[in-house]
Order: sequence, then C-alpha cells, then structure tokens
Amino acid sequence: MDEQTEDKLIALGVRDSKLLTDNRMLAMAEEIKGDVPSFRSADRPKRYNELYNKYRNLNRLLAWGHAWTLERCWRKYPRSCSR
Repeated sequence: MDEQTEDKLIALGVRDSKLLTDNRMLAMAEEIKGDVPSFRSADRPKRYNELYNKYRNLNRLLAWGHAWTLERCWRKYPRSCSR
C-alpha cells in the first residue's frame, strides 16, 4: 500500500480484528472496498477439504492460502504492492 492508503486505513481505525466488533469490521469493509486495492480469496467447503487433504495441516494450508492471495494481489496491483 502507499502512504495515502496507509493513512486512510489508520484514520478508519483498522487494526487487529480481535480488537474490533463484527459490526465495526463490516462498516469498515464497506468504506475500504472502493478505495483500497485488494484481492479476496475464499474457498468453498469442497475445495477446502481437498486442500486440507493435500496439506494435512491447517497452518500449512493457511500459509499456502496467504501466499496464493498475496501473489494474485501483486499481479493485479503491482504498483500498490511496493511495501
């Protein structure tokens, strides 16, 4: 993210999700969607089960999912992923 985006997220109060209520996160999401480059990844239960059977470890599966999402975000927004 660039400094302008970082400043906007700080002003919105973005922080660890454990420190926010569900309602506040939903409100933030609506404010962020149009202004911040992002990429979402969500697997359906069947695909999740296939991936879990492949990795056999939730931490490895989550690490793979994060890497997959970051790579696609970088490809979609290469100039926004300078940090």
